[in-house]
Amino acid sequence: MITQQQVLQALASVMDPDLHRDIVSLGFVKDLRIEGDDVAFTLVLTTPACPVKDQMQQQAEEAVKSLPGVGRVRVEMKSEVRTSLPPSGQSLIPGVRNVVPIGSGKGGVGKSTVSANVAVALARMGARVGLMDADIYGPSIPTILGITDLPERGEHGILPVDAYGVKVISSAFFMKPDQAVVWRGPMLAKMIDQFLGGVEWGELDYLVVAMFRQLKTPILGLIENMSYFVCRHCGERENIFDTGGAQRAAERWDVPLLGKIPLATGIREASDSGRPIVMDDSESAAAFFEIAKNLAAQISIRNMKEENEPALRITS
Repeated sequence: MITQQQVLQALASVMDPDLHRDIVSLGFVKDLRIEGDDVAFTLVLTTPACPVKDQMQQQAEEAVKSLPGVGRVRVEMKSEVRTSLPPSGQSLIPGVRNVVPIGSGKGGVGKSTVSANVAVALARMGARVGLMDADIYGPSIPTILGITDLPERGEHGILPVDAYGVKVISSAFFMKPDQAVVWRGPMLAKMIDQFLGGVEWGELDYLVVAMFRQLKTPILGLIENMSYFVCRHCGERENIFDTGGAQRAAERWDVPLLGKIPLATGIREASDSGRPIVMDDSESAAAFFEIAKNLAAQISIRNMKEENEPALRITS
């Protein structure tokens, strides 16, 4: 007769390659049921965008099937995104589990395009996602996502606009078209405070923030945009801006390279049309999905590390 202990011992051989621990000690195995020679259980991962989800499901199924006397094995996959909390232990935005800033050292390098496509990719993989466009010098998120509606006021604040399953707030919603705006420090701070605390974001796994300047936050990884060019006609790949710079920077800063995005006309055409490239099947879309998965994995790694490391206590 098959026992739960036997099943758990078998499942303990399945390792999460990112967290470097087995799925049993991580608490991923839930609702284990044994009916005769059939075994069923649920694997609850730390993100719906887990890059090794299919791999772990297959390994878990094979591990249990290897036990003598086991018949059918059913594995249900679910996810529960962990929360990243500040040192105070209180979330700055109730209901938002993780805030993910996307920044760069200069303007005009594609932060909005990357932010929009990563946000939609995460949403398409099952995550609850918000996108905050805080770029006051050239907010382009509404154009990239084809948003023509304006946000409405809800019972407790501003209601974000839904686009491709992503909740969106942009500074463009509060500017008059073709009118220059002079932003001063206090005005900008007030707008960001309003976006963070005055918007009804609801329950979100990830709030992606397209920032116009780099913040002093932990770096989860690097993205190499406009990495290479592939000719539409001959298929030849050219490294117009050289190659390997992002990889060298990642090694220097000891952070992962999340992925490379090609310099592709299709990305520009998709952004101009208001339909992000990740809605289509292309090499460029695949690059964004890879980045979204790797980003979600890095968030899970950081959150699990914070959960497992004891807080520093100073006693007199």
